[in-house]
Amino acid sequence: MFKEILNKLVKALKRSGSESRNTKDYPRGYSDKELGDLIDRYGDLSVDNATFGPAYFSKATLGLIELHSRQNSRIAYLTLSVAAIALIVSIYAMKLTQQQTEYSAIQSIPEQIKQAQIREAAIERCKQSPELNESGLYNTKTGEAAPCSEVLRTFAK
Repeated sequence: MFKEILNKLVKALKRSGSESRNTKDYPRGYSDKELGDLIDRYGDLSVDNATFGPAYFSKATLGLIELHSRQNSRIAYLTLSVAAIALIVSIYAMKLTQQQTEYSAIQSIPEQIKQAQIREAAIERCKQSPELNESGLYNTKTGEAAPCSEVLRTFAK
């Protein structure tokens, strides 16, 4: 008798994968009516007694297995949805970062021009009087004014 029920369950499982059923929101598995019928048939095999017997546990196990199957399919769809949204947001963030980098490069052009003009003016001043102690440029390591001799050595053309 147990083998017959087990064979019916296996056939029902195979059938549920190949046929389209009205399973409400669930993409696969038993319909609620089929699940109830299977649990009742499977539970009728055990002997009735006052304690929790095999019927109780078989009904609970079959119901929990189906419930987990339905929840796992929902979780899988939610996970795929969240992953797709995260990918789209990441691509958008990369494009925004690229635009911001380009804007920063454009905004730094006037400052670079100003620095080049200051450097050229200091070089011209140092060429005219190489003995000056203050060229108008500063050493970035020490923060002190660079003497003209150092400026001419560094920027000699």
